Amino acid sequence: MENKRVILAKEIEQLYEKSCICTILGKGKTANGVSLWIRSNTGIKDFSYIVEDSYANEGDETVSVFLKKSVPEESFIIFGFSDYDKALQLDKDVFSPNGIRTFFIPFPFSYNETGEYISEEYYSNHYEEFIKTRDMLEKSSRELYDTYIDSQISGDLDILDKYRKSVDLQYFMTECIPTEKTDFIDVGAYTGDTIPGAFHNLLISKYIALEPESENADRIRELIKEKGAENIELIEVGAWNFNTTLSFESAGSSSEVSEYGNKTITVIALDSLIPKLNSENCVFIKMDIEGSEMKALQGAQNLIKGLVPYLAVAVYHRVDDLIKIPQYIENILPGKYQYRLGYYGNNYRELVLYVTPIRAM
Repeated sequence: MENKRVILAKEIEQLYEKSCICTILGKGKTANGVSLWIRSNTGIKDFSYIVEDSYANEGDETVSVFLKKSVPEESFIIFGFSDYDKALQLDKDVFSPNGIRTFFIPFPFSYNETGEYISEEYYSNHYEEFIKTRDMLEKSSRELYDTYIDSQISGDLDILDKYRKSVDLQYFMTECIPTEKTDFIDVGAYTGDTIPGAFHNLLISKYIALEPESENADRIRELIKEKGAENIELIEVGAWNFNTTLSFESAGSSSEVSEYGNKTITVIALDSLIPKLNSENCVFIKMDIEGSEMKALQGAQNLIKGLVPYLAVAVYHRVDDLIKIPQYIENILPGKYQYRLGYYGNNYRELVLYVTPIRAM
């Protein structure tokens, strides 16, 4: 399959050799990943950075605030974020009218701290593990699994379009949700954006929202007050494999546990929530926590063994999530679950693993 990233890398390098300025729009985790990839795959080592006004930090001299007039015509722009639709709109409204060329690198967003991702080499080196996970999946999900891996290797994100569903349906695939009374655990509740979908699609008995950031927790409190929802319990913690405090990088919806973090948060093992759950109800765990999913699952072994919950787990943050997370859950309860995949959103990266108790099928 033709590798689009390689083709774009050559085009970018040719412009750079013509004395054009390589400018990355963005300064967050994705922009850093894009710059790392460019350094590794082209002769370009130096970049300038710009950000939109709302993301500008005073005192950061490495970044120029994004204004039409501040981008010299000899620049070309590489989008350092994952929202493809936003990139297309900025190109149409801002850059193309001013004669500035733009590039959206189809960057594989499942990558670890070293920049490793599902490349052809990575797939070859872990082939047996990929096949093992594929064989675990329900048959209708295997085609999506194969296509997702192909898109990661080739950089052709468009081949995933036919599988993409509305983000409004994320975490709630019809075939993978309980119809009985449910205790719902929202791991990574953010601002409460999953609450409406959960109450619409499930018969909620209790809703436990875990959110470690105080600003987000305040917004959840406001939502609870607006809805008058007495069955929502907010706990200002993150999830981990044991109870502790961790360094945390606050970055909106992409906030994550990081040794370079700008604050400290409290985290707990999900097993500690067992006394709060009704054993006569179904339990549903939604987990989307920017790469800490495996650690959180390790802290939920007793909960999984004892209550056999439904799970909807993000498997796109780390390079090995897609193969290791389903295998880890299967090792806890062999033969008790069925596994499906769902693909969502407008930024080519929201891959969710649905884990459904076989007794519910």
